[in-house]
Amino acid sequence: MRLFAQSALIVSIVAGSSAFATAQATKSAPTDPRAATKPAKPSRPAILDQVLATVNGEPIIRDDLYRLLQDTGTPPGASLDEDQDIYQKTIEQLINSRLLKQYLKKQAALAVTEKEVDAEFATFADQFKKDGQDVYVALASHGVTVAQVRDDMAAAIRFRKYIEAVATDAALKKFVAENKDVFHRNQVRASQIQLILDQKSTAADKEKAKQRLLAIKQEIESKKISFADAANKYSEDDNNKKTPRGGDVGFFFRQGLIEELAAPAFAMKVGMISGPIESPYGMHLLMVTDRKDGTPVDFEQNKLQIRNEYAADLHERIIASERKTAKITIEKMPADFFPKSTPTPTAPAGTGTGAAKAATPK
Repeated sequence: MRLFAQSALIVSIVAGSSAFATAQATKSAPTDPRAATKPAKPSRPAILDQVLATVNGEPIIRDDLYRLLQDTGTPPGASLDEDQDIYQKTIEQLINSRLLKQYLKKQAALAVTEKEVDAEFATFADQFKKDGQDVYVALASHGVTVAQVRDDMAAAIRFRKYIEAVATDAALKKFVAENKDVFHRNQVRASQIQLILDQKSTAADKEKAKQRLLAIKQEIESKKISFADAANKYSEDDNNKKTPRGGDVGFFFRQGLIEELAAPAFAMKVGMISGPIESPYGMHLLMVTDRKDGTPVDFEQNKLQIRNEYAADLHERIIASERKTAKITIEKMPADFFPKSTPTPTAPAGTGTGAAKAATPK
């Protein structure tokens, strides 16, 4: 489980519509009074409707990606590899959002009435009205349909209902108990031996690194060399190479290290040495050298935070489960996806199809 990867429930299907209103708050009101009743429909390049992925038959189009990229402020990369990486990650975020919306629609108990959406939309429209704007003009001028906004609002309402139903005090207290290292802010101190691998590393490269670490671990456990000396001798960690310190990475909180390393570190007892662990940064051996217990969290005072973290974690688990049976297709990045002059998205920040921002703890 990637704990709390989306701090404070960063799920844009919940925030998308309000973000649109916020983004428009500084826009001037239309000068033509007829615009409020007869909004002009802007021309829309056909290329924006190019299908780049499907999720259980539902399309994700080029415009969806452009909107999300603008929402996150992500510029093109400096190389083709970086562009392709950005493209892939953006597609994955949109897929995750679509999976969540599809899951919520399947929950019979989460039915959303037109009246509920009407109320949500009225509040949304009032934000424009206070600034002398007409919501329909604002939407039309950016190529966003009322149906799209209402669909996002329905998803937000469904998710709120879902959390209200499952986030009981008993469920939240159980969640805290299962994740006390996070909520109590416990700390672990560890040392590592790292062998660097990169995105181009093959399965054979990874297996070679794994076997090398197993041989090093055998040396340590047979007392031929200490972990600290082995780290100084074998580790490819740049920081340890510059200033040899036996591989010590110091104390860290549960969220202070990438999940691939944090999970085994907090599961180990002091003095234990892990087996080879693969992470985005290579292959590692870990040895826990110390632990510090934090303070138990006050449930009532921190209930809202706990609820948000529970919702974020539940969001991750729903997506992981839905991916197991989902039919997903992804097209290769079009050669002109990041042109020298990127086409202006048809909507401002916050009005994408609802992808969750990835925030992997480092």
